[in-house]
Amino acid sequence: MNHYEQQKDIELIDKIKDDNYVAFEVLFNRYKGKVFYFIVDVSCGDYYMAEEIVQQVFVKLWEIRKSLNITRTVSAYLYTMAKNYFFNAVAQKCQEQIFLKRILDEEGKKEVTVDSEVDFNLLWEDWESIIEKLPPARRNVYRMHYIEHFSQKDIAERLNISENTVEAHIRLSNQFVKQNLRKRYDNLLN
Repeated sequence: MNHYEQQKDIELIDKIKDDNYVAFEVLFNRYKGKVFYFIVDVSCGDYYMAEEIVQQVFVKLWEIRKSLNITRTVSAYLYTMAKNYFFNAVAQKCQEQIFLKRILDEEGKKEVTVDSEVDFNLLWEDWESIIEKLPPARRNVYRMHYIEHFSQKDIAERLNISENTVEAHIRLSNQFVKQNLRKRYDNLLN
C-alpha cells in the first residue's frame, strides 16, 4: 500500500499544490467513483455524461492546483465542481435543443440542410448578440460560466469577487438571455 493512500484528503491537496502527481492520482482514485455515481444519480443514469464530468472535474482540479483554497471538505469541493459541470452541461443541452428545434421544426424539415445550417448560424449570431448586450462584468461572468465552463467559485477567485456576486450575475444574465430568446423565438418555444 502506498503511504499516500493513508493520508487525509487535505494532506493530499497540500501535496498536489506542490505538483505531486502521485498524491493527485491517489485523490483521483479515492473520489472518481463517488463523483461518477453522484452524476449518474442526478442525471438519471447518463453514464456518458458522468464519465465526461469526472474527467472535467479532475482535469480542472489539476489545472487550478496552485490556487486551491478548500474551506470545506475535499469531497464537498469535488461534488460542487461536479454539480456545476452538470448544470453547465444541462444548460448547454437546453440551448442546443432550442437551436435544433428551430432547425428541425421549420416547415417540417427532418434533415439538416444548407438552409438549416444558415438558420443555425443566424440563431447562434442572435444568441451571441444577446450576450453582447449584457453589461461587461455580467457578460464576462456569463461567458466564463457557460462557454469556458468555470465553476462559480473559480470565477469568484479569478475575478476577485464574492461567490454571491457571481451567482447574481449568472442569475440575472440567464433571465436576460432567456427573455430575449423568448422575444425572438417565442413561436418556436410553444
